[in-house]
Amino acid sequence: MSYLILECGSAARGDTNIHSDRDLVCIWSGSPPDYSILKEVHGEIMYYSLDTIKKMSKKGSLFLTHLDIDSKYLDGDQKIFSSFRGYRPKKEKIEESLINTANVIKEIVWYPDTLVGKLWLYDVLYVSLRNFIYCKNALSDIYSFGYEDAIEKLHITQNDSDKMLLLREGKYSYRRNDIKNIENISIKDIENVCQSILGKTVKFLNGGNTNWEQMYRKDYWAERFIERAILNGEYNDSSFLDKIRFHNYNKHCIKSDVARIIDVKTNRHVIKVNA
Repeated sequence: MSYLILECGSAARGDTNIHSDRDLVCIWSGSPPDYSILKEVHGEIMYYSLDTIKKMSKKGSLFLTHLDIDSKYLDGDQKIFSSFRGYRPKKEKIEESLINTANVIKEIVWYPDTLVGKLWLYDVLYVSLRNFIYCKNALSDIYSFGYEDAIEKLHITQNDSDKMLLLREGKYSYRRNDIKNIENISIKDIENVCQSILGKTVKFLNGGNTNWEQMYRKDYWAERFIERAILNGEYNDSSFLDKIRFHNYNKHCIKSDVARIIDVKTNRHVIKVNA
């Protein structure tokens, strides 16, 4: 058994703000490390087996490039660095991620008719638009994962940049369960920002219902759409909401939850999910 623990993200870059979390990643090989002992020493950690890292590499995950550029060594076997050192996805894989992210934003269509529903929209849009920006920059060989630096390199207008920061404020509010109205931003503003970044027109309606029969996704975005359905009163599962707020620490059990919930709502046989 061997493992490598890294600090990554804003804490490693040194561009944290008052809302930033400290993101720690453990990559392990062989048998899993003792999670409880590592948690006592380092706090909450996201765990990835070396096999998972290899699968992510084949899929063209920019997360591995993020680890290569922004991570800081904390503990463990430094030989594991070789699993992602210098990694850059193939351009066609980045293009696939770009297209998928744009499609997700178009699929949103509506948000629950509540303040928390609007904050959910801000959260999902911030995360998806940020990923789109990272991909768009990466296609030009720009690998920047600090949000403000990344959006500056995309050369959008100052007004759109300011609105994106308000979306980020909404994300922070939603994830900390600090439900409040975000001033100086409207749904029309958000639609305009999406059009500026995506180059496509999108609309977001206040209120709607989930089309469960068309829930074909089995990825992170399926989890977010089920989260929306729960906020909209279409399914009762508060524990799922708790898990999704700490997605990186619960990602394996959430996959099973997604399959179970879709099965219940559609009366289908349980959908198989990949580990």
